[in-house]
Amino acid sequence: MVKITIRLVGEDNDKVFKRIELDPQIHVDDLVKKIESVTNIPPEFQQIKFRGDELPDVERPLQDIKFGEELVVSHSSLPQWNVFLIASNIPPHIPHETKKKQVNEASNILLRLYKDGFFATYADFAIRRIKFNREFSRILDDYDESIKRAIERYFTALLEKNPANPTLTFRYSEKPVKGIQAGFVCTVDCGQTAQRYFVKGHSGMSSRQNVDLREIFVYRLLFHIGVGPPVHIVPNCHTSAIAVYIATLEVANFNSSHNTKLPLKAEIMLDLIKSRMFSDRAETWL
Repeated sequence: MVKITIRLVGEDNDKVFKRIELDPQIHVDDLVKKIESVTNIPPEFQQIKFRGDELPDVERPLQDIKFGEELVVSHSSLPQWNVFLIASNIPPHIPHETKKKQVNEASNILLRLYKDGFFATYADFAIRRIKFNREFSRILDDYDESIKRAIERYFTALLEKNPANPTLTFRYSEKPVKGIQAGFVCTVDCGQTAQRYFVKGHSGMSSRQNVDLREIFVYRLLFHIGVGPPVHIVPNCHTSAIAVYIATLEVANFNSSHNTKLPLKAEIMLDLIKSRMFSDRAETWL
C-alpha cells in the first residue's frame, strides 16, 4: 500500500486530497470508484492524469506509482461550464423574447451539468448557478420546460420509491381551456396505471412577490373535505422565492361550471364564492 495525493482541478483553486491510501495493483474499476468517493465525479465523467499524461487504458494503470505522487483529476463537463459562463452573460437591455431564448439556452446547459453531477464536484460553481437562477427566476418560473423539469423531478422522487413503479414516463398535452397562467396536462405513466394531472404555475405574476398561501390553503382544504381532487404542490427546480406549481389529479366525468347549466340558486352561490375568493378582503375571510 502507498499513500498518494489526488488533486482536483477546475475551480480557481485546486482541491488537494492528501494521504489517500491505495494498492499499486489496484484494478482500474476500483480506482475510479476510489476517485469518485473522494471527488464525487462519477466514473464516466472522470478525466485522470498521471505524471502529466492521460491515465493509460490498461487493467492496472498504477503499478509503479510511488509514495506521495499525484493523480490530477477533473470533471469532463468543464468545457460545458465555460459555455454556460458565456451564454449566461446576458445584456440587460435586449428585447424580452431574445432574453427569454438566451436564458433558456443557459438554463438547459445548467440542467445537463446538474444531471452529470458537476455541482457535487465543484461546489464553488454552484454559487454562480444560484445567482443566475435568482436573477432570471421570473423568466424561468413560467417557462414550460422549467415546469416540466419540476414535475418530472417531483413525481420521480415520489413514485419511484414504490417497487411497483419500476419506470415512469411523462406525456404532455395542452390544457382544454387556456388560462392566464402557464400550464398543461401531464400524464404520469407508472407502467400499470396512468394518471392525468392539470399543471399550472402559481405566483408567477409580476404583481406578486411570494407564494400565495391562501390559494394553496384552499386547494388543500377542498381536497381534505372531499370536495376537491388530490393536489400536489410542486417546488420548482431552480432557486426562486416566488414560484411553485400546482398539479391536480383529473376528476373523471368532471364538467366545468362554464359548460353546465346551473339552477339559479347554485349560480348565485357560485358567484358569492368567487367574490369572496378574489376579494381584497379574502385575507380576513380565510
